[in-house]
Amino acid sequence: MKKHQTCAACRFKRCKCGPDCPMAPYFPAHMHHHYKNAHKVFGESHIKKLLRSVPPHNRSTAMKHIIAEAGIRVADPVGGSYGLIRNLQLKIAEEEENLRRLRDVLSVFCGGGSGDGVVAQGVVQKQGCIVPGGFLHALFLQEQGNNMDEVVPKHDVESIQGEQN
Repeated sequence: MKKHQTCAACRFKRCKCGPDCPMAPYFPAHMHHHYKNAHKVFGESHIKKLLRSVPPHNRSTAMKHIIAEAGIRVADPVGGSYGLIRNLQLKIAEEEENLRRLRDVLSVFCGGGSGDGVVAQGVVQKQGCIVPGGFLHALFLQEQGNNMDEVVPKHDVESIQGEQN
């Protein structure tokens, strides 16, 4: 006969966990930190009430969302999910701006144009202009004031410039 292990909820409350415990399937003993977060954010009575209101086939999904939201809310009490989404949107905007700058550098380096370059296998090709990806990155760093010699050795720069002339 298999012995029933105490779930994280009953262990937290220090009570006996029966086989009919509603929290046992969602908070096994090794997930005590998940229960602690969910209990702190939502409270046990609210979690149980929510479980009763959700159809049985959707309960595991609902509990996954409760656990995730509680973890996010504990990590960022003020912003919660919105704060996480907002930070990711800011990172996307920042990376899009970096991409725009790199395209501008490529456009200047390749003699202007509409920016219809093709990127394939680490090489950027545009109207007969072939630039290894590392060299384009070095130009961008040079524009930003960084030392280009640290990124692309001088002999590589001279050989690429020789090919274009």
